[in-house]
Amino acid sequence: KENSVSTQKVLNFDTTMVFKVQILAVTSQLKSGASELKGIKDVNYFIENGMYKYTVGEETEYKKIQEVRRKLLDKFPNAFIIAFKGERKLTLKEMQSAIK
Repeated sequence: KENSVSTQKVLNFDTTMVFKVQILAVTSQLKSGASELKGIKDVNYFIENGMYKYTVGEETEYKKIQEVRRKLLDKFPNAFIIAFKGERKLTLKEMQSAIK
């Protein structure tokens, strides 16, 4: 008989909100160290609507991700904050209501 504790673990989806700074969106994947990344290390990406969207940082506190964004603005003046819950990217409205 299956143990209910292990079943609960399997069904326990990640509900923690994680903030990231999106710095770039391009139509094809960039190579590591590409000039478009302007020397920034620890860059991640996700694919949305056929675009490769590059992000920096991964924070659970909004204040901390604001600081990450501030440090990136010299190189990426259009950088902005996005949020995820598990694998799902939140809408701007969802993110704003969660940080109020």
